[in-house]
Amino acid sequence: MRQLSDLGDSIQNDLAWRKKEVSDLRAAASLAAESDRYIFRAGQVLLCAHWEGFLKKSADLYLEHIFSQDIRLCECTPNIIAIAYFKDVMYASEAKSPGSKNHHISLAKKIRNDINTKISKPKWQASTGGNPGTAELSAILESIGVDENLGMSAAEWSTTKVFINEQLLKDRHAVAHGQRLTIKKGDLLSRSERLLNLLDTVHDKLMDSAANKKYIIHSTELISPN
Repeated sequence: MRQLSDLGDSIQNDLAWRKKEVSDLRAAASLAAESDRYIFRAGQVLLCAHWEGFLKKSADLYLEHIFSQDIRLCECTPNIIAIAYFKDVMYASEAKSPGSKNHHISLAKKIRNDINTKISKPKWQASTGGNPGTAELSAILESIGVDENLGMSAAEWSTTKVFINEQLLKDRHAVAHGQRLTIKKGDLLSRSERLLNLLDTVHDKLMDSAANKKYIIHSTELISPN
């Protein structure tokens, strides 16, 4: 997936079927009576599922695109280098001292030897832990080098945090864990519309970062091979 157009097509393909399903849900909810609470409750869970699924999938596709580029590790931003060595660092963290030959020393040699080689495959995949709140969202975006507030103003991000953490996630958990929470038709319709806009925002930020190659550091900051 080296070409930018390939990344765009892949993310759009994943987004398209999710939008279709949410749109179908909105149509069914619009025709349902207010007393058909099970439809709105089930819909709440579906919205959160698409939020989590798209966040993880699009982040992984973005990393797949980056690691398909013909660039050396020393040309990458620190977060991409961290991803390239994530499993090695996790393994090294098991050591009790920095002199461990099979842990820290092995990692140090690997970094020294590989810094001028071309990147090939990410060693980390996005994960929400089944709990895609704004803390998890920011952690994923920060890891892949994308603005963790999705380019929003402070006011926009504040209301978005409430939407994700309270209206989307908290109510999803209540329903999914068997609590008798009432989800009104108007709430589901407004939340589903806002979710679609949020998915578009995530898509746009990832494509902007890829188009502007924000995973590459400035030439004056390149790591010297010496």
